[in-house]
Amino acid sequence: MADTGAGYAATLASTVFTSDDPKASYLALPASDRAVFDRYTNAASVTIATTYTELNGQPLLTPAAYSGCYQKSAKGWVKNLVGVNLVEFGQATKVCVSSGKVKSVSILDVYYNILAIGWSQSSSPTKTTKNVGWEGRGLVQWHFALGAGGWVIQNETPCLQQRLNANGTSYAGSMSCSIS
Repeated sequence: MADTGAGYAATLASTVFTSDDPKASYLALPASDRAVFDRYTNAASVTIATTYTELNGQPLLTPAAYSGCYQKSAKGWVKNLVGVNLVEFGQATKVCVSSGKVKSVSILDVYYNILAIGWSQSSSPTKTTKNVGWEGRGLVQWHFALGAGGWVIQNETPCLQQRLNANGTSYAGSMSCSIS
């Protein structure tokens, strides 16, 4: 039986992505090797985790007339079929509130880390904020590609959105790309 583990997949990926013609190298692989390559290099899911951080020393649970600033951080991963992280990305959204009304929204600390061969950032992340008074919204969308030598196998454009309420306690994080 052929090797189907991560080490073998890394060798296949390195061979394909460093060749003069990555697409031809991939197509020349036996079907069983292409299946191993795909399982370990192609994206299968995107997940997120969020954390809450106070910025001004006030307690996290505050009344509706909250005044101060706080931020919410989120981190996400593009994973392959076996659950290994291919790309990590994250952002933090900060709101400043006065008497229960959002006065400013900003996006901080936008980053990404490529964790697997063949993946790259295809263009800079796009950032959008929206202040609706009772809530500040921060959205970042990343643009990643799997491929080499002009051959793109797959594109992933994950979003991380944070919605921070003016009461200083309520928030929601999602992967939605709509800030409406």
